[in-house]
Amino acid sequence: MKNKQPIISVIIPIYNVDKYLKKCIESIINQTYVNLEIFLVDDGSTDRCSQICDEYEKKDDRIIAIHKTNGGQGSARNVALDRITGDNILFVDADDYLDLGAIDLLVKTAEITKADIICFGYILSNGIRDVSHFCEEFSFDTDIEAIKNFICNHNITPMMWTKFFKSELFENLRFPTELRKSEDRYIMPELLSRSQKTIGIKDCLYHQNARMGSLERSPFSKKDLDAILCEKHIADYIIENYPRLKNDVLAFDINAMASCAVKILVTHRFLQNRLLFHSLINQIRETYICLSKEYGYSIEFNDKVKYVVKHQTITIIPHFFLIGCFRKIKNICKKMIIIIKKALP
Repeated sequence: MKNKQPIISVIIPIYNVDKYLKKCIESIINQTYVNLEIFLVDDGSTDRCSQICDEYEKKDDRIIAIHKTNGGQGSARNVALDRITGDNILFVDADDYLDLGAIDLLVKTAEITKADIICFGYILSNGIRDVSHFCEEFSFDTDIEAIKNFICNHNITPMMWTKFFKSELFENLRFPTELRKSEDRYIMPELLSRSQKTIGIKDCLYHQNARMGSLERSPFSKKDLDAILCEKHIADYIIENYPRLKNDVLAFDINAMASCAVKILVTHRFLQNRLLFHSLINQIRETYICLSKEYGYSIEFNDKVKYVVKHQTITIIPHFFLIGCFRKIKNICKKMIIIIKKALP
């Protein structure tokens, strides 16, 4: 007798993406693997997303449309997690889409490898060209291996939509609703700690749409500080449960602060956020000095941290130069105006 096919729960949080939503849903309902339950969670959209969800729910009995007041991506995912009955979970953002054979490949891989988490690659599209981001092949049979790989920014990325999860990993675990960014990263260490086996496959199964309105590509705002709160949470969790990884996770913390500082510059928000910027740079410096004193000059540790600091410094210096030039030009112009005014009769 044939084994019953596992049910796969696909969770799609939706907010004001009616231009892209149909393509996303079509890529799910037309999967070669059909034993799905598909949650379309409309998170208080003000465009046509709500109507589109209802239309598809009537067309396909595998679709469950949920409408809620706006609470953010984490909140929308949590509503679906409370209702899933599937054996595995796949998260898809509403402006992206899947290869049509993606779920079939993931189910077969899970059956063969017995992995609790499968990481895979994705294709980033900006409307002009596609860039493939391959996932390295790996296999971790212990939680500490997987977590160290994650916090050292090697193969395991924080994005939920490049992972295929066993549903039981989310038992009594939900996304934080107080954050509007970095919800994925926030719970990833705990998911990895629950996984008996985490693997990576090279296949690029997911298509990410690099649109300017998305959270990841929007200008700097106070929401970006959620990333720092997230890293503090991760540091506390890992130091408590995996003290051997303390230096690695604090270096990870440095990277979050540095990335936030760089975003202030590259999105031209320095003048509005200069106090915050200087505060971040001071925290980076203090954390780095503290770690250097505490852990000495281990090659593995220092090379990693120095790379982070050097990388962010290289990005920051040109902006300081440009800001300095701008101020000099501005002062020269002011002096010229004063001289011209004095010269006028």
